[in-house]
Amino acid sequence: MTTEEESLAFLINQTQTMTPSPSTIPTSSVEPSILAYKRFSTRIRHKKARDLETLQQKMLIMSDDAFVEYLNHLKTIRGNNGIVSTGSIHQSISAVRQFFRFTGIEFSETSLSKLVGYKKNNPNSRDIESALRAFSLEPPLKVSADNGLRILGIFKANFAPLQLSINTHFPPATENCPPDL
Repeated sequence: MTTEEESLAFLINQTQTMTPSPSTIPTSSVEPSILAYKRFSTRIRHKKARDLETLQQKMLIMSDDAFVEYLNHLKTIRGNNGIVSTGSIHQSISAVRQFFRFTGIEFSETSLSKLVGYKKNNPNSRDIESALRAFSLEPPLKVSADNGLRILGIFKANFAPLQLSINTHFPPATENCPPDL
């Protein structure tokens, strides 16, 4: 055995005696000096959408033809092999919900389709673009820009592209960068 292994074995086998204190009444106070590791759960349990209104809004968005067309479009691009992750679906639904709340559009089974139809019938109107630009500039900026890109993608997938670009390339953090790089 090496000295390191001997010292480790010594620590494990060493017993520890505790002196009784008035607040506790110990029986046998002989314990090993290194106690067993106790694992604590540090996972934050986020509240999922359980209220009826949110669930109804999600179901209305998922049943909209424009949203279904967007999901079909996602299945065919970039080697997705016909699969769209549940995370992408939930983020897209969330983006539509937030955009509707921001603009004051009421939720229905055809709200998104009506919005896409409006853009198809009025290609020179910039109402949707201006609302989407304002939506994508709301704080927190990175989240709003990502949500704005999802809305932009819904219009593009439904053959009603918007004349708008949203910046998602933010400057890198320079605080923690080493000076040599």
